[in-house]
Amino acid sequence: PDGVQFCDRLDAPNTSPDWLGPGWYRIDGWANFVAFSPGPDYSCGTSAGGWVNGLVPSVEDGPTPVEMCFAFGGDDCAWSVEATFINCYLDPHILWLPEVPDCDLGYCTIQIIPD
Repeated sequence: PDGVQFCDRLDAPNTSPDWLGPGWYRIDGWANFVAFSPGPDYSCGTSAGGWVNGLVPSVEDGPTPVEMCFAFGGDDCAWSVEATFINCYLDPHILWLPEVPDCDLGYCTIQIIPD
């Protein structure tokens, strides 16, 4: 892998520049979404990227616990943590994210560009 592999932990020497510690994160932008499937190793600026393992909760569900998995070495869920997902319909990706369980792990987003 090329470059620095970031980690979503405040106590790491290679903390991701956009990681502010455990708390609520809004994945905003007209084409940015939290990942719902595992990506390849060494993507998202980290060794093992985090993704939501499950379905998008409905608006009616309110705050919903979800499993965040971190894929590495062919294991789609080599590490996992519990996060909270809120679906607000027009701005659906609001999550409470804990620190990752190990380094170098980080949460991933994807960009979808319409045709």
